[in-house]
Parts: sequence; structure tokens; C-alpha cells
Amino acid sequence: MAFVNLDEKYNTPKCQLCGKIYRDSKSLAAHLRYGCNREPHLCCPRCNYRAKTNSNLKRHVLLQHSNINLKLAVNK
Repeated sequence: MAFVNLDEKYNTPKCQLCGKIYRDSKSLAAHLRYGCNREPHLCCPRCNYRAKTNSNLKRHVLLQHSNINLKLAVNK
């Protein structure tokens, strides 16, 4: 895999482009595919938020623009 080396301290995959350390090579591969040195290209239809992945955009819309109250009720 291009741009892969192991971090000396933790012996885990590290991106050579930005220096981020990942738990496994699969996570690093996703980072290289979707995140590293890429501008967010998916736009929220309701505000100026931009995301790099569909899942991040969906989470944003759910948390920021839905009428669902996601706070947990505290039992007294």
C-alpha cells in the first residue's frame, strides 16, 4: 500500500502524507481514499456544512436538522 509505514512508538500504520496514526491498515486505507488532503465535497442541503463522506453528512443532518431530541432522560 502506498504511503504506509509503521509508527515507531506504537507499531501501527501511519500516513506518510499527514502523519496520522491508525489502529489498522484498513482504517489507513479508508483515510487515504476519503480523507487525506481532500476537501469536503458533499454539501448539506440546509446549511453550509460540508463533509467528506455520506455517513458524516447523514449524521450531521440527523443531529443538527431533525426534530428528534437525542438527549437521554435522567431518572430522578
